[in-house]
Amino acid sequence: MYLYKTIIYKIPDEVVGLTDSEIVQHQGDKIDFEANFKVTAVKADEVVLAETTFVIGKTYVEFKNLIDGTLRTWADVKYTEDNSRFTLHLLTGGSL
Repeated sequence: MYLYKTIIYKIPDEVVGLTDSEIVQHQGDKIDFEANFKVTAVKADEVVLAETTFVIGKTYVEFKNLIDGTLRTWADVKYTEDNSRFTLHLLTGGSL
């Protein structure tokens, strides 16, 4: 199993170590996710992984490109949320 994962910071200017361009990117990512995909994705309390799951980190743009609308839709995406971020997860049977 492969788990593709991305993080969107809700208030990126409070995250230590992000560059100005990364802050702007996270602000745009948050707006895009909340406006276009959050209602379709499935909110989860937590995501539990099997021992044989490979976790692959992606940027939000790379993650969005994995959702082709046919084989993988936003309804396949699980997300967790806390006060500071959204963490999006896409579990697949093979590498994409």
